Amino acid sequence: MKTIKTLIITVLITLITISSFSQTTIMNGTEPIITSRGNYMLLFSNNENILSNQLRVRYSTNQGTNWINPNITLGTSERYVDPAVAIDKFNNFVLIFIKFDGSGNRYISCKRSSNFGQTWSNVIDITNPSMQGQNFVDKVGAATDNNGNIYCAWVNFITLSEPYSTAIYSSKSTDGGNSWSTPITIPFLRGDGFCMSPDIAASSNGSIHIVCSYKNSYDPYETTQLQYATSFDAGSSWSLSSVKIIANVFGIEDSILPQNFKVNSHPRIAINNNLPSGEGGEISFPIYVTYSEKQSASSTL
Repeated sequence: MKTIKTLIITVLITLITISSFSQTTIMNGTEPIITSRGNYMLLFSNNENILSNQLRVRYSTNQGTNWINPNITLGTSERYVDPAVAIDKFNNFVLIFIKFDGSGNRYISCKRSSNFGQTWSNVIDITNPSMQGQNFVDKVGAATDNNGNIYCAWVNFITLSEPYSTAIYSSKSTDGGNSWSTPITIPFLRGDGFCMSPDIAASSNGSIHIVCSYKNSYDPYETTQLQYATSFDAGSSWSLSSVKIIANVFGIEDSILPQNFKVNSHPRIAINNNLPSGEGGEISFPIYVTYSEKQSASSTL
């Protein structure tokens, strides 16, 4: 019997705002992700209805007291997975996701709103399959900084069979998600395995931080470590010397049916920019990384 400490409801997502006990529900949603800035909140999830091209999105302009369904759709034959969200300092709402175009191609794409969710742009492709190394993209994460920049990071499969080979890429937008920089590679240590599932965070001193899981094989229990890297120039370059390793991880990715509980070892990273510390003029902030791993018969966060 597995004890699941990290729970995601597959068919129904319900968000409750504790202070006022308000609630919003997304039917057929899974793997929700949420972000906030000031009074604004943005919630985005996968769509479990594989016949639908609708993005499962809710937003609030009053700290979650009320929630609005903007009814956002893709093209008729397009679908999406792996949602990420961002609200920049100018309150642009940005939804980032992996888009399937109906012909077997995968893109890192986004839709944006510059008027607090009232209207949304057409799909903006951050990558396309003709870009070098961007033929099979997966698992995207997003972050914003205090300068109005938006960052995203994802994994690209270079090979699709054992032994797998992957690369982690990042891109940056300086105009609220309207355009994106040419993707650059994050030089993670690969060894005999491959990196997966990046997440990204930004500190108020301009440094950008990425964490990803590292697998020896595609067996879901083969996540053996987490790798971490930093950019000190707002994501323009990354140095191999900045890579750190969190070792001795025994990862897990599993679903328990019919209860529809899902757990995986994809890491998440967050920075508390409200708690600066340091000596000699240096400023640092607490960085937090969470992940789940298998310990004996249970799945533990």
